[in-house]
Amino acid sequence: MREKTIIKYILLIIFTGFQYSCDTNQIEYKFEDYLSAKESGIFDTRWIPSDLINKDMTEIYLRTNLDLNNCFFSFYTTDEQIDSIDKMMTPIWTKLNKPVGLKISKSLIDQSNDLDFFLIKQIDQSDSVFIAIDREDSRVFGLRK
Repeated sequence: MREKTIIKYILLIIFTGFQYSCDTNQIEYKFEDYLSAKESGIFDTRWIPSDLINKDMTEIYLRTNLDLNNCFFSFYTTDEQIDSIDKMMTPIWTKLNKPVGLKISKSLIDQSNDLDFFLIKQIDQSDSVFIAIDREDSRVFGLRK
């Protein structure tokens, strides 16, 4: 009986450790503007699609989960850049669920769900990126799954 209890505790510790290890491989980045993000090399990681990157970007936010290979990002830009981004998108109707494995605030998801959604498929990538555009604030939200 004691051996079964010990085995249960060991399994609980292993399971908890596994959950914790998957949760800690998240990285959050915040950049004031395009130049600071570029200098950091974050654009080279291609989490944010290169088609969206522009010199007018400000308040760049990126949260990645390397274990699940997904990320959430947002940034502000000019109205002209919003129009340019809009032209390369495919409109879709969807709602975002809080991404599994990414710790981002529910308010960001709720704010994104009030917007028009688009899909961008990169030719050189095997995944798709869901984009939401807030025209009032000239803000772009993105979720790479």
